[in-house]
Amino acid sequence: MTYINPSVMLPGHKDPLCQRPAKGQFHIDRWEVLQLVKDTAAVLGLSDRDIAVLGAHLSVLPKGPIKSGQLLMSFMQVSAILPRANCMEERGFRRSETRLDETGLVARKLSANGRRFAVRDASGRIVDAYGIDLEPLFLSIDELREIRARLEEDRQRKRALISRVTARLSELKRWSTDHIGYVPDALSDLALLLRNLFRRKTISVSDICEAEKRVDAIEVQIIPEPKQEALSATEEQPTLPCPAPSQNSDRLRIPSEPFDGCIAKVPCPAADKSAADAGHIDRHIESKRKEYTKRAAFSSRTADLKLSDLQAAWSICVQISSFYPDGPWTAQDLWDKLVEFSSFLGLGQKSVLNAVTEIGWRNALLVLDYIAQKIATIKAPQAYLAKMLESYHQGDAIAAGRVCRTGQSARHVA
Repeated sequence: MTYINPSVMLPGHKDPLCQRPAKGQFHIDRWEVLQLVKDTAAVLGLSDRDIAVLGAHLSVLPKGPIKSGQLLMSFMQVSAILPRANCMEERGFRRSETRLDETGLVARKLSANGRRFAVRDASGRIVDAYGIDLEPLFLSIDELREIRARLEEDRQRKRALISRVTARLSELKRWSTDHIGYVPDALSDLALLLRNLFRRKTISVSDICEAEKRVDAIEVQIIPEPKQEALSATEEQPTLPCPAPSQNSDRLRIPSEPFDGCIAKVPCPAADKSAADAGHIDRHIESKRKEYTKRAAFSSRTADLKLSDLQAAWSICVQISSFYPDGPWTAQDLWDKLVEFSSFLGLGQKSVLNAVTEIGWRNALLVLDYIAQKIATIKAPQAYLAKMLESYHQGDAIAAGRVCRTGQSARHVA
């Protein structure tokens, strides 16, 4: 037998039985790397099937942490590795391998006939293989971590901007209710529009900044100039910094998108928000929130409301005042307490609004106080209230004679 010296190989062609030199320095768990790919899949353009295929190839590597200098080749036959990819169809499996190769996370090393097998030396030790080379994935660990950090920073920036815009909207609503008596339709429509906008998963920083500009515009329309100057003087906040462009190498073919800047704006005091505002309900197109209409209608019925009259009427309502000893101070506070108290009696907002609209807020207070006094003997509170209102329109005195139509004699007492 003739011995061949590896040194006589052609220039540029190394001995195929020599182990490949180590590239880079890494010592990491394979599943930690897979989690990095999952966290950056949206930027890399990978689907769930591509990640499943990558996980299947990682599972065939030797057990234990992955080290630099280790042979990182997956040469298991496709028919045998398919069960590790949730029994994926073979053509889809190969398409995902192609996408991973195009992304730069793996490299396909094909034999002449396309078979996948190991290359062994004389002692039977595997020194190379034909199949899927996973070394590029582990050489890209630092870049993947940088991409994940950028994504997390962008996510936190968007969350902070959304919180600031929603807090300002809530402050505008409270200011409008306290000083105007109702929430303008333009502000209600903008709040609904922005709520649907903030539910989008693809929303960008520039979209939120544009939304904040619209809040600026409507704030100028609603709040007088002295009030705006006071807010600007007392609540000045610095501009959120915009991150510098990433300096990734060209190993990974990742579409680079610059992070949008953001416009500094004075935030209003933080306020609680509902699950809908935080995007914790189904994303769908909803009609205009009814509470705005109800509050506006209630405000129109309490336009002549005076604090002295409100406190006097509240003091004679024994049942209601026992729940709220301090009593309401504004029309908005009155509406909130009426709605809350009526819920204890089994009455809805619509029933309360109808009572206020038909008999006025003073009489509505007396009626609710009377129902609370008799609630133990009332089986259907809503029907009982409707019957009381019907009797009132017929000229009868209701609420034990405490409420009756002006200028008419009571025929009986409800």
